[in-house]
Amino acid sequence: MRTILFVSTNFKIINAMKKGKKIPRLKSHFRARSRGWKTRNIISLFLSGIICYALSKRLKLSIRNHGDFPSINLKRNEIGRTRVYQEKHDLSDNMNAIENYVIRPPKIIVEDKKDGIIEEIKTEKFKTIKNIDMKQKSAKEKVENFSSLEDTRPPIILVWKAMEYQMRNYKKHLEYFSPNECGGCQVTTNRSLVRECSALVHFNAPDLQKYMDVPDPKTRNPDQIYAFWSRETPSKTYKFRKTLQDPRFDPIFNLTMNFRVDADIIDYFGNIEYELRFFQTKNRDGIWLKKIMKRKNGLAIWAVSNCNSTYGATERMKYAKSLIEAGLNLTTYGDCFNNRYQSRTMTQEIMRHRFYLSFENSVHCPDYVSEKFWRNGFRGGAVPIVWGPRREDVAKQAPPHSYIHTEDFETPEKLVKYLNYLNTNDTAYKEYHSWRFRPVDNTISEYDIEPNHKSTLCRLCKKIFEKPRIHKTIPSVYKWLYETRYSDDLCFK
Repeated sequence: MRTILFVSTNFKIINAMKKGKKIPRLKSHFRARSRGWKTRNIISLFLSGIICYALSKRLKLSIRNHGDFPSINLKRNEIGRTRVYQEKHDLSDNMNAIENYVIRPPKIIVEDKKDGIIEEIKTEKFKTIKNIDMKQKSAKEKVENFSSLEDTRPPIILVWKAMEYQMRNYKKHLEYFSPNECGGCQVTTNRSLVRECSALVHFNAPDLQKYMDVPDPKTRNPDQIYAFWSRETPSKTYKFRKTLQDPRFDPIFNLTMNFRVDADIIDYFGNIEYELRFFQTKNRDGIWLKKIMKRKNGLAIWAVSNCNSTYGATERMKYAKSLIEAGLNLTTYGDCFNNRYQSRTMTQEIMRHRFYLSFENSVHCPDYVSEKFWRNGFRGGAVPIVWGPRREDVAKQAPPHSYIHTEDFETPEKLVKYLNYLNTNDTAYKEYHSWRFRPVDNTISEYDIEPNHKSTLCRLCKKIFEKPRIHKTIPSVYKWLYETRYSDDLCFK
């Protein structure tokens, strides 16, 4: 007790010295301060430390003897977890564990008559390793026999060239396996497979005029199908049409992929059967169309961002302005009107209006009825007002009495008058939606009607399996694109 009081008193003195305070004298039961007081205090502190250390050591030893020291228990627990992990470890996933296991196997000491004692390895452990070796051998045999399975590989469709946004994001759009219903073809852009592919697709793009990008005919396999894919109208590709007259394009293609109804594979923007299924999915409870009709408080709407890049874009803008001058109440969106929009917001806006201006950027291009008609018009719950394609071309694709064609009216004023009439006569207006209740033909596969490029390539995959094999050749893709089925030359302007 005396020692503890002495130590605490010295600490008070040292703290007081650090703070610059006056040091009080020691109490009467301690010796008076003398010249050697510092030395005595230091010695006392040192002895106090030795005593505390000895007491703690003695306490530690006593606890260990009783088995209650925490650090010892923790160490035992860690050893236990390590043992369990080694027993449950998957040897096939960790080759290092296998090597350690083989080098230092568990041993059983067994007596022997001659040598006294010998070390016998557990055979059960080796059975496990033997099973692993058998699995590895089986996998190796599969790799060696893979060449014999080449005939069972899915056909390859090599997309040599596609649309720009598809080529930029080729992993998303052009690297996949088509569904089994299509034939399970592998779609790829890997040009190193040009000799192995069953079909090759070449897209008609504007950069053809910059450089010739055509597969080498020397690598051509006679059984391969070359498909010429063109999704743009001649008004957009007419500037570089002479490129397609190059001998390397003529004749190497066997099929055409296009929106035209006379193409070998139709690349749909839309079709009646798909729109019927879309509507019936939305209108299962019979309420969807009724809700849309109640929300319609606008007359006509138009979204456009291509103002004058083509002859058709310029002419349609003139016609739209003439409708506005004739009194059409038109809601406008797009870059041409400095009013940008988002696709979700735009869909809701279209549903709020009775009519949508489906004005194409090309005039009288065969069968060119784009997504403006199918997606914005029909799927938006509006009646399309068509400008650009010929009446005959629209009638071949769309349901009767489902749209209004501008060529049926002599002047813009007469068209505006008719639209205003329909706006006030719900019975007459709803007749333009009666086609939506036609029965669906469920015998047609969904992949045969979907309006996207994957379904188009699905239909190409089916062509690969057709027998007899396709052996026809298109004499000239240039003539097919620019010299057939044109009533006038407006499509080329």
